[in-house]
Amino acid sequence: MIEGPTTVVLLGAGASYGSEFRLPLMSRILDAPALVSNPIYSNLAKALELFAGQEPHVDLEAFLTHLDMTTFTFVERWNRGRSAEFARVAQDARRELGYYLAWRLSPEDKPCDQHAELFRRLGSKDTILSLNYDRIADSSLLLVDGQEGDGLPNQSGRLGMSYQLLRPRPLIGGIPATVTEWQRKSGLFLKLHGSVSWFCCPRTECRDHQEILERNAQAPGFHPRGDSICLSCGSQLSRVIVAPTLAKGFAETPRLELLWHLAHQRLSEATELVVIGVSLPASDYRLAWLLSSSSYMRSLAAGDRSLVVVNPDAAAVGRLKSACRAKMAVVYKDMKELLKNWRTVKAVN
Repeated sequence: MIEGPTTVVLLGAGASYGSEFRLPLMSRILDAPALVSNPIYSNLAKALELFAGQEPHVDLEAFLTHLDMTTFTFVERWNRGRSAEFARVAQDARRELGYYLAWRLSPEDKPCDQHAELFRRLGSKDTILSLNYDRIADSSLLLVDGQEGDGLPNQSGRLGMSYQLLRPRPLIGGIPATVTEWQRKSGLFLKLHGSVSWFCCPRTECRDHQEILERNAQAPGFHPRGDSICLSCGSQLSRVIVAPTLAKGFAETPRLELLWHLAHQRLSEATELVVIGVSLPASDYRLAWLLSSSSYMRSLAAGDRSLVVVNPDAAAVGRLKSACRAKMAVVYKDMKELLKNWRTVKAVN
């Protein structure tokens, strides 16, 4: 347990949209003309056509959930629908979606000035949670935390420790059976929905299935790519990009359960929660559970937790206050206003 006041920062798609890179929101990310004109996305374009019909816009989260339910449940578990047109293209469409998001969510290796300034204000015990697939927060943390001599993240910083949680580095006595004492007492960086730079072996029988490869945690020249294969079983690696609903369980990516458990623990202990660019749609049951349960399951010793919300949408602010069981919240319209006033304004109803 972390002692003393701590802050948890929760980053949603609005945090990346509001950055200088203006990355698209989930409701518009599939609108790019290149998706239908580029032949490398042919299966993805076909799946979108079958899923959306004549609808001009497709929400990524709804589409991703539909793909995963079709691939992992309808086809693989129920052994149904292989002759159906959508089922025939779903698996290839899922893989092509990874390529598409990696391109659409660039520039993935450039830090954001606002993110970096926010991270510099955090204490060593404060934790960052991200719901975003892009690498803006990663690159900004790399700038703030610093690098080792080989160009890899500082191992004692949040980014370095996050990479160790994905695929622990062996110690003298082997890989630790639980989080280390250092990780237990320090702030963390946890990406709860995966990342365009995360890869895993999709074959559940593989001995390395539970490990996640972070592209930028590997030495130069050994970065996994979208066409890389697993050295243990020969399967093609897949990107770890998870739909933000209960449709996809932790069985396909077991390491994520560790990240969610740690996130729940840090939220339950935090004295302040800063939520930036999170809309909390009705379909995001898992995140709603994380926020609400970590509110009403808090120990009496934890005391009240203050809530700060960065979002211009009053309805989204209301949903967050309800999920967090907060009667009051400090509300800012954007990151610029947050950085100008954070921790200087009293909470309002």
